[in-house]
Amino acid sequence: MFHKYFIIFMSTIIGVLMVEKTQSGEVLSTVIRDEHTGFHSFHSPSIAVYSHDLPKKDVKSVIIQLDDFSGESLDEELDVIAKTSYSLDLSCRTDLTHEKLRKVTRVPLVTGLDLAQTYLDNEGLGIISTMALRFLDVTENQFDDSGMPSIALLQQLEELKMGSNKITSKGVTSIPNLNKLRILDIGCTYLKNEGIQIVSGCSKLEELNVEACGFDDTALDYFLSMPTLRSLNITGNKGVTSSGLERFLAKKRSDLVVLYDQL
Repeated sequence: MFHKYFIIFMSTIIGVLMVEKTQSGEVLSTVIRDEHTGFHSFHSPSIAVYSHDLPKKDVKSVIIQLDDFSGESLDEELDVIAKTSYSLDLSCRTDLTHEKLRKVTRVPLVTGLDLAQTYLDNEGLGIISTMALRFLDVTENQFDDSGMPSIALLQQLEELKMGSNKITSKGVTSIPNLNKLRILDIGCTYLKNEGIQIVSGCSKLEELNVEACGFDDTALDYFLSMPTLRSLNITGNKGVTSSGLERFLAKKRSDLVVLYDQL
């Protein structure tokens, strides 16, 4: 039997899953993986890690984590989980071909997909664009602006993590059309001021990570126009000056938490 971990969540509890502990649940079996953390944002429904035997609880949905170190092939693992599941963690897989991605799209009722660090390219994005996803993590892959129209087709997205990819302002023009999006991590990309202006049009964003995106003081005012934003990471943007940062912090809403560099 392949080695897998299950992350269980109930509809009445929302917590933050971490490798060693959670805010709202007890870790029963530590996941041994690399630094990638997957569906672990504030809004992620994951609260606890369980090993092989599921507890006797009223489980609403399950995140199935397929371990790259299990010794089983991905084909065999996908065959085993050809049953109802909600979120599928394939992060850090080195064997995720286009053919296997197509197989993933046939797993029923998947609304969350973690493909971080899987060498995902533009064609791969096109393959998953038919899925009804609410959560998607494609951090640190190999797609660029040409693949972004596929992201725009995922109209049910609430949480999108796509940092550390070759994305510019041209690639994010359709992101504001994802009108259910609440969490966006697009750090370590090439947005610059133009891209920040576009992203600020996301009317329901609550959390935004734009660290190291190459913008300057001009872009800071764009964040002020985002009425629902409550968490913002602007670290690593060398064009932001101490005077510009001071003006921004003085004008921002008191309930907006900003992570910034000490200048």
